Amino acid sequence: MIGYLKVIINSFIRKELLESNKDAQTPNLTIPVLFALIILITMSITCRTISDLFNDSAPPSVLNLRIKPEPPITPWDTVIIEAQVTDIESGVENVTLLYGVGEDPTSLTYTPVIMHLTLGDCYNGTYKGEIPPQENGTLVWYYISVSDKAGNSYETYFMNYLVYFPSSYLTISIGIEDINMNNLSASLNIFVGGSLPSPFENQKLILHASNGYSESLVDFDIFIINMSATLRFWYQETIKWKVHLIGNPDDYPFDIYCLRLNFTIWWGRIDRLEGNVYYSNIRLLNAWQQPAWKNETYNTEYPQIIFYIPFIRSQYSTEPFLIITFLMCILIGSTLIILQEKFEGRISIHLTTFIFIIGFFFQIKDSLPFHIGYTKAELILLYLVIISCVYLISSIITSRFGKKARLIAAGINLFITFGLGRYFNLLTFQTLSIITAMSIFPNGEAIWISRSKIKKIMCKTVRKATS
Repeated sequence: MIGYLKVIINSFIRKELLESNKDAQTPNLTIPVLFALIILITMSITCRTISDLFNDSAPPSVLNLRIKPEPPITPWDTVIIEAQVTDIESGVENVTLLYGVGEDPTSLTYTPVIMHLTLGDCYNGTYKGEIPPQENGTLVWYYISVSDKAGNSYETYFMNYLVYFPSSYLTISIGIEDINMNNLSASLNIFVGGSLPSPFENQKLILHASNGYSESLVDFDIFIINMSATLRFWYQETIKWKVHLIGNPDDYPFDIYCLRLNFTIWWGRIDRLEGNVYYSNIRLLNAWQQPAWKNETYNTEYPQIIFYIPFIRSQYSTEPFLIITFLMCILIGSTLIILQEKFEGRISIHLTTFIFIIGFFFQIKDSLPFHIGYTKAELILLYLVIISCVYLISSIITSRFGKKARLIAAGINLFITFGLGRYFNLLTFQTLSIITAMSIFPNGEAIWISRSKIKKIMCKTVRKATS
């Protein structure tokens, strides 16, 4: 055939030369040569194709079969099957995806779907086909059938996937990094992770976080968590959040604080979501192992979790303060039982305790929490300063008078002791030891001064009883 083509081309060129000689013109060989090349290339390709058709006995190959999306596959998913099909001899003629629904793949009726070439050519290309959404609980079987231009065919083995609604769950773990009792703040690490299936792609999870009560919120923030780029339906984020402690700093060092955290989760429409949202138990990652009270609201659109976490001030700051102030009460009150002849000893003790109280007052100011009024510690020290001055003044006045004046002064001291304690709100359980220590000595002084009269009254009572 190629020889016959050469004869045609030679005759065509010879004819062109003769006609050009008759006209005494320079022969134009451009068109004949191009025409000859085109015919030659076409015939060579045709001959190769025909040869391949007669010589190709190998079936096509199916490689790199992929399924999108990756499991879990939900009832709203259109499944895309991609495969690389090669046939280097004659080329691929058609690629068909066949799928069926049932338990036994050998007895099913399969629906054919033509797979289209999306990349490459018929010798080496990528083909794609789609399986429409199926009902929940459906087991889908599929395989690929390919054939080439020489009539060779090949079928893959059976493959399957299960269509189901995956469980949805969300875990919120709170890690308490730091509790600052001075500025009444807490640094939290909030881990949010879980699977929330949705028919909408690139769905965002929105976390409304608040601290406080509905009528008086202390902190409020909105955090947006994107779906994982690698795991389907998976959300995961670690949020750093600084919040304020809820409590009364005026009760220092007996103050108690808490965190009332309210998390509202919203991730868009879930009208096609089946399965309950599950929340794992809260995990408090702190050294104190604080207990937490949790309340969950299973709202299908806006699920909520409310955590109540109480905090108390460390005993290392409460007990030393109570011990020091109790000892100062004993020292101040004990001056009342010092004899009048040792009046200078009373004054020296009062001056010493007064200076110590003032120094202690300014010392604890460095550890006080942020507050507006006086804290309980400041009120106690102020109370001790006033009581010390009252006892000193009463000692100076009564040093010039007799027992009756001293008895009256003891009663006045006792009245002032309880009156100031009630005024400064110290008649509570935590500070009752301080009031008790202060009231012992005015009572003791009054009993000591009137001991002779008490003795006479007791003797008269005994005589009357025995007579």
